[in-house]
Amino acid sequence: YASTSFFMMTFSNESKKGAAIRVSSGASLIVGQSDFTDNDSVRGTVFTDGSLEIYQSNFESNHANRDGSAIYGGEFALIESRENLFRNNNGGGDLISLGNYNYNDNNSKYFSNAGSCSSTGFVRGNSVCTGTDATLSPAASPTASPTVSPPKNDENPTLSPMNNLHPTGVVEKLPKDNIHINPGYFNYDLTDEAYGPEAWGKIEATDTDEYNYWKDLQEYLPVSLTENTCNSAKFFNGNRASPVDVRATEDDCKEYHEIRTLDGSVTLQSNNVDLQIRPNMLRISYARREKRQDLEPDVPTVDVPQGWGKFLDVVRVDFICPAEHTLLGEKFDCEIRIYVIQKDGRGVPVITVLAKVGKKHNRGLQEVLDEFQKVWQSNENACQTRSLQLQPTYNGPTDVSATNTTIAWNPWQFLEQTKSVWFYGYMGGLTEPPCSYFLHWRIMDTPIIISEEQLQQMKQMIMTNRDPNSCKYTSVHNEYASFARPHQDSSRLLVHRCTCTDFIADKARKEVNMKSCKRGTETKWMPNPNDLKPSAKNLIVTSEGEQEEEAFQLPSFVV
Repeated sequence: YASTSFFMMTFSNESKKGAAIRVSSGASLIVGQSDFTDNDSVRGTVFTDGSLEIYQSNFESNHANRDGSAIYGGEFALIESRENLFRNNNGGGDLISLGNYNYNDNNSKYFSNAGSCSSTGFVRGNSVCTGTDATLSPAASPTASPTVSPPKNDENPTLSPMNNLHPTGVVEKLPKDNIHINPGYFNYDLTDEAYGPEAWGKIEATDTDEYNYWKDLQEYLPVSLTENTCNSAKFFNGNRASPVDVRATEDDCKEYHEIRTLDGSVTLQSNNVDLQIRPNMLRISYARREKRQDLEPDVPTVDVPQGWGKFLDVVRVDFICPAEHTLLGEKFDCEIRIYVIQKDGRGVPVITVLAKVGKKHNRGLQEVLDEFQKVWQSNENACQTRSLQLQPTYNGPTDVSATNTTIAWNPWQFLEQTKSVWFYGYMGGLTEPPCSYFLHWRIMDTPIIISEEQLQQMKQMIMTNRDPNSCKYTSVHNEYASFARPHQDSSRLLVHRCTCTDFIADKARKEVNMKSCKRGTETKWMPNPNDLKPSAKNLIVTSEGEQEEEAFQLPSFVV
């Protein structure tokens, strides 16, 4: 009676019943965006006596000696098939073999399948061959009377499961009619003239999620949130659009000490924390203190150097994959952004940590991913219950009520993992509509390490998340599995780079009784002693507001 889910898997096996998967009576399984290729069975590549929901998966070149080269459903099976591709499956039996009529198909495609019923796309119920263009009529008391969608033999199938979600991998975009679209909707499809990055400037600013998030702070922001400034050519504004390739363009670090942090006591399970799987990222949103002197909620705080005021509250942490910023032309797999609230009219500091895949599993990241996985599972449970009209019993680590463990988690551990206290800084904007220019970016100069499995887990949760009310997918990724806005023009952007010649770590200050290191000794102090001084082609020198030497303009970067 267990319930579980498989996503972005590849199956190629041999077995008598269910070469790839077997679902027992009373069990429940969801399979999404997976490959079933060259499986060999007596009955069924997927054999089920329980409830099965399978969508956007490929069944290709599978074989069954008797029944169900693709799917075999027993007497008590409940099967829902959506947008799957069945091609070149064959055997002594038929493509889909059913012991009852509890089968529903929606927009699947059938090509060149062979079996006892027909050469293309037939199913069998109670030993009767029934075409996919017919409505199944049950002979006994039914629980459903679904219609099986007809094949469209004039179309060339292009469905491809997202087995490789690395930023260099190519994945299939979700069909528009299967995406949850609200006012303010946008995506990252460079070919989409209605919703892609080139069309972001047409979106009504007040319809966007970012406007709704920041609007109660409008009086403290230096720009109007009601204006969409995504058209960088129209709203030049001193080249403050983000993201950019980060490199030093001015020799003027304005900070005089490291970023100092306090953990706070709010846990991930607190009512003051909202975990959100958004269409383009994972987000931790913290409740805001009404007054700075209030003791609760005790959220993480930070002392951002350069006169921002001591220990400002963190309001949210965003996990974006792949990273939108690059560093000296190097691409990264993710970036973690920590937003800080400051009611002084200057804007919002954003402390950013870049991440790249390595061999090390990141324990701090996994703690928060486990909590996001519960959110994803809760959404999926709601949609499964809705689609199959069941009330499943869920057990195991993905059950949202399985554990009540309180985790003392804070985002500052990622700064510690860099083993660096130095960073780049520039004034920029939001990287999604309405692209408002009020962010003060602080980007750590050294990345952290995450595992390939953690990268895949983040992308899978974002790309396969469904709205629990409409059960439509929420992801806005493009065909490269990317949520990255193309790089913006940075030819006049002032980016400063802080090094140990500006300040050393607070702990080292006490030990050596120094505030900074001597020029030429950076390699002894810094884990990443690169880009210490702007090169001539990158240097921007300003005099009375005039640019004397323009920076080298990098080509626009598209993930």
